[in-house]
Amino acid sequence: MKEFDYLINGKNYHVVIKKSEGKKATVEVNGTDYQVEIKTPEKVSVPPPAAAKLEAPAPTPAPAPVAVPAAAGNIIQAPMAGVIMAVKVKPGDTIKTGDIVVTIESMKMENEIRSHRDGEVKEVLVSPGDKVDSGTTLVVLAE
Repeated sequence: MKEFDYLINGKNYHVVIKKSEGKKATVEVNGTDYQVEIKTPEKVSVPPPAAAKLEAPAPTPAPAPVAVPAAAGNIIQAPMAGVIMAVKVKPGDTIKTGDIVVTIESMKMENEIRSHRDGEVKEVLVSPGDKVDSGTTLVVLAE
């Protein structure tokens, strides 16, 4: 005999598989016997219903680093709203395409904002802790 306890839509169910022969089984649910036909071939153990099993969702992979093309070519903008966690450059720094310039926390995830071109940092317009909207200019590069 196999016994299972399920919670389905807030109600407890105690299930006992009393007898199983081929595709037919006798099960007891909360004290009431039922004759059931097993749809899966020759499987004696009946898996719990999906509604009864609570699992944490699979973790989502971190998004790929984002390089935001600028309208004028010399600005780096925030691709999403969030909070500035770190500023990795300062005026006068020489950077290459793909270098991280700012880290933004958005929806509890840290996003690395990268430069879309080589250049010299002319101006940094944000500081750690600043709240920014999508499209906010973060860094200005020399032309």
